Amino acid sequence: MAEQLWDFQRADIERAFGCPVIDFYGARESAPIATQCLERNGLHVMADLRIVEIVDEEGHPAMPGEVGRVVVTDLTNYAMPLIRYANDDLASWSTEGPCRCGRTLPRLASIHGRSSDVIRTRDGTRMHGYYFMFLFYGAKGVEQFQVRQTSLETIEVLIKPAPDYREEFAGDVVRRIEQRTGGAFRVTCRLVDEIPLTPAGKRRFVLSDVA
Repeated sequence: MAEQLWDFQRADIERAFGCPVIDFYGARESAPIATQCLERNGLHVMADLRIVEIVDEEGHPAMPGEVGRVVVTDLTNYAMPLIRYANDDLASWSTEGPCRCGRTLPRLASIHGRSSDVIRTRDGTRMHGYYFMFLFYGAKGVEQFQVRQTSLETIEVLIKPAPDYREEFAGDVVRRIEQRTGGAFRVTCRLVDEIPLTPAGKRRFVLSDVA
């Protein structure tokens, strides 16, 4: 199983194995879709195999740099053709010119996760999960974490503590989320023994039950 590779994870893997790590983007229903080159300046779409679109909430083509929903048409699946299949991922097209590697394939700037990674307020404001990820970058004493939106008014932070966990860390995270969201949510923090994997065997750092 695969999941999104975050920068802090890439750094750890490269340090451990002493080699560069590149992203590969695919899905069970339509793999492969795109991959990085060694320049690591976005992901090259495998346009000879897939037609990839990025669309906004109304289904219109998203502009370069605009985050939208990924829609894929598989040109190689002769058993079960998938036409304009919305896979629930979020991505954006690159705003830069041709890649330095020389490839001229369409290029994604990045994969922004799943639509269920987006936190929504009651007034329709959307916050991507990246903000919540940054709260835990470099945090000592946190073995696992998950920020979960359980309703339009509530967010729950789950933390599996390590031996050097600091008790004041939870209060700091709650205050920062409340400040960033302008009090739109009732935020609670709970220490747990384990954060369960999804049915697909993945660990989700940010998850919305109302997405």
